[in-house]
Amino acid sequence: MGRPQFPSPVPEAQLRAELHTTMPDAWLLGPYIGARVRELRGQRSIGRTSVAQRAGLTLPALAALEAGEVLDIPVSVLYALAQALRVKPSTLLPERLAARKGQEASP
Repeated sequence: MGRPQFPSPVPEAQLRAELHTTMPDAWLLGPYIGARVRELRGQRSIGRTSVAQRAGLTLPALAALEAGEVLDIPVSVLYALAQALRVKPSTLLPERLAARKGQEASP
């Protein structure tokens, strides 16, 4: 028996385009969250090193996140970043998603 044949990897740009076309609510939140972290750090005058240490991340990991190079962020990291910035986790999410989360929590 020969080795199994796997399809070649789909380029990331094509994958993103297909995701957004077929499932508009399937967001890759990493770049958005990274931009929000960078924005909030600037507003609060908090250094990247300080946020990285408080969140338990390496400095290169936080830099990659803020640069939009991280597509998927674990919930634990979202909470750690929110705590490091002293904001609610929903502050780091797009308004539309944060609003939906609030509606689901309502009775």
